[in-house]
Amino acid sequence: MTDQVQAQQPTVTLTLTVDQVNNIINADENAGNALGVDATPTFYLNSKKIQVNNSVQDFSKLIDAALASSTASK
Repeated sequence: MTDQVQAQQPTVTLTLTVDQVNNIINADENAGNALGVDATPTFYLNSKKIQVNNSVQDFSKLIDAALASSTASK
């Protein structure tokens, strides 16, 4: 026979005002604008904004090329 132990996890409640939520959203939007984000999703690879044509294969090719470039320069 085994005994089962159930751990109780604490509950955290966070209350934000509408103004606080708006400030968080506006700060995120401003940070994105400063980085040149003009759509979602926006991807960066090695600090450069990249365009991916909604293709996993295209995305994979860009990552593979960046990895090859970084290992070749070492």
